[in-house]
Formats: sequence, C-alpha cells, structure tokens
Amino acid sequence: MAASQEYLDKMQLRQNYRNVWHTDLMRTISADTPFFYKIFTCSGPCVSYLLRKRALYDDMSRYTCCAGYMPCSGRCGESKCPELCLCTEVFCCFGNSVASTRFLLQDEFNIQTTQCDNCIIGFMFCLQQLACICSIVACLVGNDELSDASQALNCLADIVYCTVCACMQTQHKVEMDKRDGKFGPVPMAVPPAQQMSRFDQPNPPNIERDKWVWGATNPIEFSVGSVRALIEERLLPYDNFKIPWIKWVPLKVNVFAWRAGLDCIPSKDCLIKRGISINYMCSLCSVHSESSVHLLLRCGIASSVWDKVFMWCKAPKELILTIRDILILHNSWPFSTMHKKLLHAIFVTTLWCIWKARNAKVFENKALDPMEILGI
Repeated sequence: MAASQEYLDKMQLRQNYRNVWHTDLMRTISADTPFFYKIFTCSGPCVSYLLRKRALYDDMSRYTCCAGYMPCSGRCGESKCPELCLCTEVFCCFGNSVASTRFLLQDEFNIQTTQCDNCIIGFMFCLQQLACICSIVACLVGNDELSDASQALNCLADIVYCTVCACMQTQHKVEMDKRDGKFGPVPMAVPPAQQMSRFDQPNPPNIERDKWVWGATNPIEFSVGSVRALIEERLLPYDNFKIPWIKWVPLKVNVFAWRAGLDCIPSKDCLIKRGISINYMCSLCSVHSESSVHLLLRCGIASSVWDKVFMWCKAPKELILTIRDILILHNSWPFSTMHKKLLHAIFVTTLWCIWKARNAKVFENKALDPMEILGI
C-alpha cells in the first residue's frame, strides 16, 4: 500500500512540471515517420535498448533496472553487467522499459504529459484490460462467437498497444534530438552522474510552474482581480450600505433605490460635481439646489407625496433626514415580516415615482402634482 501511494505521489508531481514534450503523441508520426515505422514493424525492443542507452548519455555505469522506478531496481546485479540487464529488461518487460525511459526524461527535463497524451495512454491500458477480461470470459463460457469476438478484440488491443508504444518511443527520440542539438538550440551539457540516479531519489523534484507574483510583504499571484482589489482598497471609498432586495419590485426600481441610498443618482448636484455646467435649482420646486435628499424627500412636492403615502399606509410618519432613513424605516416598526416587506416595496416605488416625475419635468417639460405622481 505504501509503495502504491508513493508511486501515485510521483505521478501527481510529474503533472506539475513546467515543460511539455516537444511533440505530442498525435504528431509523432509526422515528426519522424521513418523512425516510427521502424519501431512499429519489428524492432521495438531494440529501439527501446538504444533509447535508454542514449537517455543515459551512452554511459552504462548510470544504468539501473527500470531506471530505479521498480521495487527490483538496483537488486538485479545490473552494475556488473548493465548491457545484459538492459537487454533482459527491454525484451522481457518491454512496456516497463518504455515507461521507465519516459519517466527518466520527464524527471530530468521537468516534462509533464499533456491531458490528450494521458487519455491516449489510458485508452491503451483500458483496451488491454478489456481484451484480457473478454478472453477469460470466452474460455469459461466456451461460446464460438464470443471466442471470435475476443480474438478480434485482442488483435485490436495489440495493434493499439504497438502503435502507442511506437509513438511514445518516437516522442522520446525527438526529445533527445532536441537535447543533443540536432535541431533548435545548442546541445545541452551532460549532467553529473548523481543527477541521473533515480534509485537514490524516491520522489521527482518538486518544481512549480513559473508564475507572476507581486507584493512585498505577502506575495500573491498577479491577476487583474488583485489589481482591482488594491485600487478599490486604496483609492475608492468603502460603503457597506445594504437594503432589502424585494422580488415583487422591478429590478430597475431596486437598483435605483440602492443607488439613491449611496447618493449616486444623476441629480443636478452630482452632475455639477462631475464638471457638467447646468442650472442647479430643483427641477420640481425651483427653490433649492437639487441634491438627492432634497429632490426625493425635502422638496415641497416630494414632501406632499410622502405625506399621502404614510397616510395611505396608516403608518406613523417619523423624522426622516436622509434617503437611507426611508430605506430602513420599516425595520423600526413592530409589524410582521411580510408587512415590513410590503412597506419597503411601497417606499422604494415612491422614490422611483418621484424620480420619474422629475425626469418628465426635465425632458418633457411636464409638471405633475402629488396626486398624479402617485397615480391617483
């Protein structure tokens, strides 16, 4: 169980490597077609021998059975006759020899296998398992048709196995061509022998992907969201004002009430603060400057509207100084929850009606009295 968990940990670490294969499995045939067909036809184990030796920089003193990834690694006397041990490995354990060379290259160059390549390799293993199960069932049942189907499935599984292994070996060869400078940059230097030892290194090196970080005291990963959070924290005012969101009321009315509570509606005072030169007098009464509070609460017409609303609701009219007061007023009354929601819906709708009357006066030059604003 411990060995299996250790193997899974190694595989998980390889998925965090920062590099990828120079050629994925889908493009290996076109990358080196002659080499692929040489493997596919008859010489898979021989090519596996040559690729492992090349992965070790032709220094067989570095050789360990299965590259140090199996429990038997280092216990087979490979140091005495590494060539014979490698021949035995590639012919008796061909699949392990291909996988071990792959892991060797992945750990040396921090290469991760792409999701597409993992799917191809996983499909190969699943097809092998399915073919094995079908063969066992065919032997137990003794049905001729099932036996023929099992043989066809075995044939398909073998073809897929040979094809995928040939693609993997071609992928390894292309990667080592890049390493040795046969294309691309100059050849890489041969590392010291201890860096190639996988027997004394139970886990691959834990190397994270490169990423942008910023912040002197507590570095965090750089993102647009982190920049926005910093700007909002340092430059923008913070206001935790909240109002109940009533679903019975249209969305635009809820949003308007919330913006009015934050003093963010385009009243004349707000427009003047933004550099727009206009007449600052109230659009409804033409007596005082048009601030959000005056327009929606203190203006003579608005005040008359609120008097009629409170009278109609049979609610006590209290001292209201700001728009926020009217938006949280219902919470101070000893009514039921449903009654409070209903009163809040009436209040935000009243704010909206006063705002519509103001816009009608500004844009249509249409004056409305309090009764018309309420639609009575």
